[in-house]
Amino acid sequence: MERKNTIEDVYEMINDEKTYKILDSIRSGEKAVKDILSEVNFSMKPFNYLVKRMFLEGILLERTTWKTRFYGIDKEGLRGLVERLQDLPETSAAVERLSKYL
Repeated sequence: MERKNTIEDVYEMINDEKTYKILDSIRSGEKAVKDILSEVNFSMKPFNYLVKRMFLEGILLERTTWKTRFYGIDKEGLRGLVERLQDLPETSAAVERLSKYL
């Protein structure tokens, strides 16, 4: 059974610039992992770590065809995250940034 993100995981994710680089890369639609990695310019290890957090939080869609994995933004999941974070004053800057991807 996959564990859920803790509040610390969520804070780490929403305060990591790499999260926004990934979201910027897939803002216009789903992309293959290799294409995202070529745009964001960081290694597979931090990418996998963040993508796992983002997927567990429900803000990414994942699709696999044969050997290629694709990611896209799950607008409903992102909207839910933004709504949950809106009442927390320490997340206001992140809420504003995340809202731009809706």
